[in-house]
Amino acid sequence: MCERGVCYCPHGHKGEDCSILSCPDDCGRHGVCMHGSCMCFSGWDGPACELLGCPNKCSGKGACVNGTCLCNPGYVGDDCSRIACPQHCSQHGICNLGSCICFHGFMGEACDQRACPSDCNQRGYCINGTCDCTPPWSGIDCSVQPCPRNCSGVGMCRGDACYCPDGYTGDACQTRVLSPRWKRSSSYSDRMLMPPGADDALAA
Repeated sequence: MCERGVCYCPHGHKGEDCSILSCPDDCGRHGVCMHGSCMCFSGWDGPACELLGCPNKCSGKGACVNGTCLCNPGYVGDDCSRIACPQHCSQHGICNLGSCICFHGFMGEACDQRACPSDCNQRGYCINGTCDCTPPWSGIDCSVQPCPRNCSGVGMCRGDACYCPDGYTGDACQTRVLSPRWKRSSSYSDRMLMPPGADDALAA
């Protein structure tokens, strides 16, 4: 509106002839007004540059509140740019692109489980640091194999070899023979295990 040669500009306009678009609160001294919009200085945000800005505008994955990003679920970081890991890897690993790289001795998606020795050698299940071995394997890492067929119930198992009594031979003492001696399974060695008094009996 013009009165006595002076323009009285409507809201949103300024200048001698009201041709310049104005900005809210003149950008609050925290930005520059260009064509009716505030171009905020670094660290400021909002229509009038009245709000503290957030790093990288929270990467579009969070809300900026007083200069701090409140990240959406699944994202972390000052600017919400990193994919979160489950349970922050339980403080037992490093988060890399949303996946945990567990420290030595820990395992699981969130590094929240104790690892087992040698991963149970793929012969059992690891339950929080203890191997539950699949039969016939045993030992703390499922590396111990019992004697074949339990030495057929007639021999003695020592380590992983059968020691057969008189009259039996074979890996599992499964074959009947005539023998005056106890003999270790021929599949492992030719060493003999003599029962007490056997030397005297043979000498006679």
